Amino acid sequence: MIILKGYWLQQNVGVNMFKLSDDCYVNVNEKCVYSDGKKIHISLMEMNLLNFLIAHEGEVLDKQRIISNLWPNEDDCHIDCDNLFQLIHRVRKILLICGFSDSLITVRNRGYKLILKEEDDKEEKILQADDEQEDFTE
Repeated sequence: MIILKGYWLQQNVGVNMFKLSDDCYVNVNEKCVYSDGKKIHISLMEMNLLNFLIAHEGEVLDKQRIISNLWPNEDDCHIDCDNLFQLIHRVRKILLICGFSDSLITVRNRGYKLILKEEDDKEEKILQADDEQEDFTE
């Protein structure tokens, strides 16, 4: 077992898994995310970006560093910047499904930063929503 920035990477019998939360696991071999018992398939590039962001969680990563890591043989920055923007969008959707809203932050004129902080318990959210509805009815 290897510890990576507070998350574990299980390496046994050829299986590599990251535990992001109690309900969310990333299986590197299968290129999928398990969230609340659901299996979500992700592309190789989404997996590579997710791994890179997790390895550097809390750091501001400039676009060029991410691009050179994901597309080491590409020279055309314009194409790679467009690809990166789309890839970031897709990874944000995956993180949202796993319960991490606003965890992949755009740092203006600098790059991106991953902060994995689970959302509050679902039951608390329901109570908050009920409280907000009561405010409207009064």
